[in-house]
This record gives sequence, structure tokens and C-alpha cells, in this order.
Amino acid sequence: MIDYELPFGHGYFDVVELEGDILNLGGWMFLPGSQIDKFMFQVNERPAGKIGISERPDVQKVFPFVPNSQHSGFNFSTKLNEPSPLLDICVIAMKGDKQVAKLRTLYSKEIA
Repeated sequence: MIDYELPFGHGYFDVVELEGDILNLGGWMFLPGSQIDKFMFQVNERPAGKIGISERPDVQKVFPFVPNSQHSGFNFSTKLNEPSPLLDICVIAMKGDKQVAKLRTLYSKEIA
């Protein structure tokens, strides 16, 4: 489960879309001063999966002063079985087994 005391990371959701019952997420996140090695995802406070980091040269170009800003990307897809019309999406940055930062957004199935 997410540690709700986590700081918010610096980041952005490039993609948040629902195609049928498949949720697609894309974006980036980093926490200055902390190396991130994977991301964990939750939807409506339920685990949705884990992935490794992808490279984001575009992020490094904007944040050249942040070490490891190039290694900040995520692209994730998962099948949802979620009846709620509102999705609380949380991306959690991990360093080993430790949660270090979070990035959250809400998605409404009714206005998409």
C-alpha cells in the first residue's frame, strides 16, 4: 500500500486514457536527491503493477541540473475491473523496496 506521507515527486502524466477496460498511463517523475529504479501503480488504492524506468531525454533537456532526470519515464498498461466511474491513479517511485515519492491524478470515465 501507498505511504500517504510520501512527498509528491516532480512529474507529469503525458497519457491517461481508458480504451475499453485497458488503462494506459505514460509520463515521467523524479525526486531530486533520490535515485529511482522502478515504479509501482495503484488504482483506487489497489495495486495495479510495477515496471522499470524508461529513458526520457526530453526531461533531461529541460532539467539538465537534476541528476538522473533522463531515467524518469513510465509507460504502463493494465486491464481494469473497476466499476467506479472515478479512478484515483497513483504512481509511486521506488528505490529498491522503499517508496520515495508519488504522483497522483483522477480520471473520470463519465467525461472521457
